[in-house]
Amino acid sequence: DLNFDNGESGEFSFIIDGKLYDGSSGWELLSFASAKDDHQGDGAALRLEGMGELTGIELTLTYLLYPGLPVIRKQISFLNKTGKEIKLEALDVEKLKLGFGYVESVVYAGYGREKHLGTYIGNWDDALLAIHSYAENAGILLGNEAPGVLKRTDFNTVKDQVNIGLTQRGDMYPFCKYIQAGESWTAPRVFVIPYLKASGPWQAMNHELADFERKYMGLRIFENKH
Repeated sequence: DLNFDNGESGEFSFIIDGKLYDGSSGWELLSFASAKDDHQGDGAALRLEGMGELTGIELTLTYLLYPGLPVIRKQISFLNKTGKEIKLEALDVEKLKLGFGYVESVVYAGYGREKHLGTYIGNWDDALLAIHSYAENAGILLGNEAPGVLKRTDFNTVKDQVNIGLTQRGDMYPFCKYIQAGESWTAPRVFVIPYLKASGPWQAMNHELADFERKYMGLRIFENKH
């Protein structure tokens, strides 16, 4: 079986007050609880407390699954208990070091219409990217629910790694959020849909992705009964 994550991913990353942190930066697990949404999403929420330089930063990572679909939806929330304002930048909600390499992989942007080889950095038009491995006949769909110009999804800026989140320093519209002492902030959601035994990403896009968008994503166009 193909392992879509080779175990070396940082899980998430962000810059706070000019310093870069990720899932390996030193966190203590505070709690593990069930989580649900209003659209049959069911999963878990992990509450983490930072240590060392991250003392006073509390994260909640929420993972949701949906009936009959290989969708993993993820969200990250920040609680500032440092006693001072913090500056949050360059947030990647999801970081995956793929189990297949970029050499035999192709990026499909524009909802599968545009083919790219090698490194790719998406922009506001890339609500969804597909990474397909022709060596494995498998791939993964990367969904980014961030609004408009704050959206950023990239592949192979670090070897074989995908990142889904918000724009960074140097991008045309870099994300920045000031979180006051005692305040919390929740980032937009992201999701991944892995697939196997396929010659391209289109079957997963036309079936699993379409079902998720129509039934469970909470898009208003599908909730309007008239």
